[in-house]
Amino acid sequence: MHVDGQHRYRVVQTSAQPALSPLAARPQQCLNRQLRALGWLAALNVALSRLSMAPGVVHFGYGFAVALLLTLLVGLMLVQRLFRRLEYQTFMLPGTRIADP
Repeated sequence: MHVDGQHRYRVVQTSAQPALSPLAARPQQCLNRQLRALGWLAALNVALSRLSMAPGVVHFGYGFAVALLLTLLVGLMLVQRLFRRLEYQTFMLPGTRIADP
């Protein structure tokens, strides 16, 4: 039972899991996404670096730069999608609710 000024209320847990933020509720899923992005960066780096070595020494490093840019763009799109759904996941998914005493 919590007392807030003149109001009394109690917090009721509506699910078996504790109320956590959407990101903290699924740390394994976040880790899998990060490892996948790292794998894409490594694969693109190897492939594009080999392509940039063919024209000569002048073009060394362009493969890494393009791989990094592509990975950054994809990562930003994923973060944008996460933030678009954050409000729904925070307020609409089951968690805790405030019940009258």
